[in-house]
Amino acid sequence: MPSKTKIFFACILLMLLVLVSLLIQGCDEGTTVVRNDGSAQPAGSDTAQSPGQNQGTGQALQQNQTPAVQEQQPAAETEEYTSPPPYTLEKLNEFLPTMDYLIGTDAPSSDVLAVTNMKTYLIFKNVETGEAKLTNEVENYKKADYIIVGSPCSNPAAADMFSKDIAQKGSCKIFPDGEGVIKLKAVSNNHFMLYVGGNNIAETMKAMKVVQYFSNYTLSGTEVRVRGTIDAPLISVVQN
Repeated sequence: MPSKTKIFFACILLMLLVLVSLLIQGCDEGTTVVRNDGSAQPAGSDTAQSPGQNQGTGQALQQNQTPAVQEQQPAAETEEYTSPPPYTLEKLNEFLPTMDYLIGTDAPSSDVLAVTNMKTYLIFKNVETGEAKLTNEVENYKKADYIIVGSPCSNPAAADMFSKDIAQKGSCKIFPDGEGVIKLKAVSNNHFMLYVGGNNIAETMKAMKVVQYFSNYTLSGTEVRVRGTIDAPLISVVQN
């Protein structure tokens, strides 16, 4: 009998615990929580913001953040050697035999032909002549004396020589149409170059023709412009 009484009271206690648990759960479902913005929300519901709200918050944070900007320093300009060349064109017969020819690697074949014709003629006249080289064969053309042949558009050494003119004009075609150019320029304390070329093939060939037959012309100063035709070039001295 005592054991049955204990079992009875244990069942009563268990039922009371279940009833209390149900009552507590019902109270929680009816409770509201006041949010920071003053609105009410049932307790136990998801308080996380919707994806749209999260995205808006992220965008606001991104807008408030100022990205670090690194100021780019302007590229340093190559210092140009401005001293006059050691010769003038009157002395072409003295320095021409000591100079090599420098042709653009991607230059038209006519530049190679013009140099070949000139070298052949000078050899025939028993005048010493230098070697012909391509620009990709020369690491630094300012370490020797070169005859720079061809347009600045196809000869990197010529483009470097006239870099300021190209920058000002915004084009590698910097010479007047119809004019070839013969120009002496020092590139260091020990070396100089002779430019012979123009904007295109015809103008380069005219200028090369004058240098090839230099004894037939009265050359002077450090720069000459060549007009006329390939068969009959006409020169004019530029007064610097």
